[in-house]
Amino acid sequence: MAYVYLIASFIMAIFWAIFFIIRKDLRKKILFTSLIGGILGFTEIFFVPNYWNPQFEVFKIRNDLFFESFIFTFFLAGFSSTLYQVIFRKPLFKVEKIKRRILLLLPIIFFIYILIPEINVIFFSISSMLIVSFLFYLSEKKIGKAILINGILNFTFFTSLYLFFWNLFPSIQTSYNYEVLSGINITGIPIEELLFYFAMGTNFCLFYEILNKRSKNLKSQ
Repeated sequence: MAYVYLIASFIMAIFWAIFFIIRKDLRKKILFTSLIGGILGFTEIFFVPNYWNPQFEVFKIRNDLFFESFIFTFFLAGFSSTLYQVIFRKPLFKVEKIKRRILLLLPIIFFIYILIPEINVIFFSISSMLIVSFLFYLSEKKIGKAILINGILNFTFFTSLYLFFWNLFPSIQTSYNYEVLSGINITGIPIEELLFYFAMGTNFCLFYEILNKRSKNLKSQ
């Protein structure tokens, strides 16, 4: 069986490298967000086998954690967070009112699933990011459109990517725990998988600007 996860990581690495090369002004943001994404690769242990369990070849660190988990999330985060800025040639966002403490809600909401194990962890993952994104919007409404567009771009890109992989590697189709999902899908792909990328796109796009507050020196998008 093919190393699907590794192939997907390689594709993400190509796009990441393109972004990094053509946007010198976004390099620090790409690297910063990628490091956060790489660390979040550890959360794979909460998704396996609760949400999915790869039925294709992976490089296992343990049964519920894979080498690809870190590689994929590293490149994914840097790519996902800057997609809008690269496509529309926008500079760093100007954030003046968004408080860093809002980001604390991410782990709080995510880990609520421990208290409600009947609900799949993917729902807490998606909802935590969307709630925080909404709070971003309420704090800085002028960047609400950019946040939404970045989410839509991510949703569109990964829907296309998954449609290609879904048909090329049937083992992906048997990797999800459909019994705990909503049953809603796009040509067989669980909607939760695609909503995750939408939520990530609306969420991670502001991490760098918020955690490295230099708003007075940034141009408005």
